[in-house]
Amino acid sequence: MAHAGAALDLLMTDDEDEAQRLAGELDRLNRERREDTVAALELAEGLLTSEQRAAPLLVVASEEISSGIVGLVAGRLVGVHHRPAIAIQIADGEGRASCRSIDAFDITALLRRHDDLFLRYGGHRAAAGFSIEASRLPELRERLVADAAERLTPDELTPTIEIEAELPLAEVNGELLRRLLQLGPHGIGNPTPRFLARAVQILNSRVVGQDESHLQFTLKAGRVTWRAIAFGLAEHAVPDGDAADIVYTFTRDNFRGTLQLEVLDLRAAA
Repeated sequence: MAHAGAALDLLMTDDEDEAQRLAGELDRLNRERREDTVAALELAEGLLTSEQRAAPLLVVASEEISSGIVGLVAGRLVGVHHRPAIAIQIADGEGRASCRSIDAFDITALLRRHDDLFLRYGGHRAAAGFSIEASRLPELRERLVADAAERLTPDELTPTIEIEAELPLAEVNGELLRRLLQLGPHGIGNPTPRFLARAVQILNSRVVGQDESHLQFTLKAGRVTWRAIAFGLAEHAVPDGDAADIVYTFTRDNFRGTLQLEVLDLRAAA
């Protein structure tokens, strides 16, 4: 709510100094939210056992996941693991959840089949939410995972990436990315553009994250360099200094507020 109030005040003020102050406040709140999201995602990844990661549906629940970012956490889990995901904040004996799904699975239909579990629920095919008594969370996980297992095939759980175009990294600059960001907001009806770049050099690569499943590195093509993050791709790391073919999109750095590239897939260059 602080974001909404400051944004409304910024739009309505005629005072330039006040506008500058409110813009700074919004920037600070946005940085804090991004930092909270990264921390919550690392917490969620740490809560998943290897068996749960292999399940056709992911369920994570914690008192430490803020209700304001459960949707972002669920969406990121879907992006990393390519399977429906439910992130739940536990507070005052109740779980408040946000659900995100893949194209092949209607997440609200899943909730409808088990509506006796919920205090409230609602949503659409790709996203939903519900509240539930915290004492019923083990039953929730068991029933929903079993249901998803009956309906999702291995092929449907195998990630595919649709690429907008081949865009060499040497042609990417801040102005281009700023223009692409203006095409947002991105979502189901307006997905974030994804591009292919070949033979990009990997530098300063390191494993990050609570569960050491993510990569951070620098990408270099000619004189162009970009800081990059690759969620869930530590097992696919390319040796430092080698060249890789990458599929990438763009995002904002969670701590610096600057643009960076997010690598969605990579392999050693052919």
